[in-house]
Formats: sequence, C-alpha cells, structure tokens
Amino acid sequence: MGYYRDFLITTPKTVVQREDVEDIVNLLKKKSGYSYFEVEIMYQNTLNYISIHDVKWYDCEEHMLEISRRYKNVLFRVDTDGEDCHDLNTHFFMNGKTYYEKAKIIMPEFDESKMKEK
Repeated sequence: MGYYRDFLITTPKTVVQREDVEDIVNLLKKKSGYSYFEVEIMYQNTLNYISIHDVKWYDCEEHMLEISRRYKNVLFRVDTDGEDCHDLNTHFFMNGKTYYEKAKIIMPEFDESKMKEK
C-alpha cells in the first residue's frame, strides 16, 4: 500500500534558471529512483514550479536537503497535499537546513450580517 502525496516545489526564478530546474528534476528522479515521476514544470511570474502528483516519496526531505546544499542561498519551498483530508504541509529548504509547518485551517465564526435570502 503506502501513502500518496502531491508535491509542489517552487524556487525563485531570479536565482534558479530554466536549465537548473531541469537539472533539479533529473536529480530528484535519480535520487528517488522514481524515473517515472510525472513532473510538470511551469515558469510563471517570479517563480519556477515543479509539480509531482500522486507518489510515495518517503525520502523527500533527504533529497531536498541534498539539492539545497548544491544550490546555495536558494529557498526551496515544497508544499505537500496528502491523501488524508487536511494533510497539508509546507517545507522550506535552504543551504542544507529545513523546517516545516502544518497548514492551519481556520473556520470563521458565525456572522449574522452575512445572512441573505435565497
């Protein structure tokens, strides 16, 4: 079985060039052993996006730490979305260091002024 996640890796476009993004994808495939990763690369605005869907990538942290050591002073953000409801996390990597935050879902309090007839 296993646990599946979606991964969205972003890097600043001003620091990481297009050929670097392709190198990063190749490194991830090689390190993970998942050459079949279906990877979508997008270059928009000020960020590069690497999107990997529906995989069991248990060594993500180890692999991203290695990549962050190779690309000095580049912030890598990895957003993950697990198969369980509300399993959303953001991991940050830079210079071989990391930390992560779990998503905080905040439900608003009832506001009667927003009530409308339908």
